[in-house]
Amino acid sequence: MDILSDCNQRGSTILLVTHGARVAAKTEQVLFMTDGKIAGEKHMGKYQPKTESLKLREQHLTKWLAELGF
Repeated sequence: MDILSDCNQRGSTILLVTHGARVAAKTEQVLFMTDGKIAGEKHMGKYQPKTESLKLREQHLTKWLAELGF
């Protein structure tokens, strides 16, 4: 994940597919897909590991996913 973050900070757009809320919580934007269609979009903002709790971001994301029926 650190390598992807470095590439992103240098200006590359990264598209990452995951089922892991912990991984997704580190991203700026999350798209939730069902049957090949976007069912929801969540803007998380830039993750600041020195000042922000990853666990709280993960909980916030997990709650949003549950509201979408995941």
